[in-house]
Amino acid sequence: MLADLVRIYCSLICSVLEYASPVWAALPEYLVSTLESIQKRVLKIIFPAQEIYDRACCLAGLEPLVSRRSKMAAAFVNADF
Repeated sequence: MLADLVRIYCSLICSVLEYASPVWAALPEYLVSTLESIQKRVLKIIFPAQEIYDRACCLAGLEPLVSRRSKMAAAFVNADF
């Protein structure tokens, strides 16, 4: 059940949050926080007993969005076209 909720989040919400993220990788901090708060809220709904965000990410098998954006931006810059 929890794995299904994580899959739904990744499919429907996270995909929108990360759409074209290498293009807008240099976001101001207030927007980074706003995007990250969405994932924090979702993980709080899926894992209500887990108070620590990093632990909830680990349980869900996810990384913080800021880390994923950084990796995608680096892969985009290093891609051979």
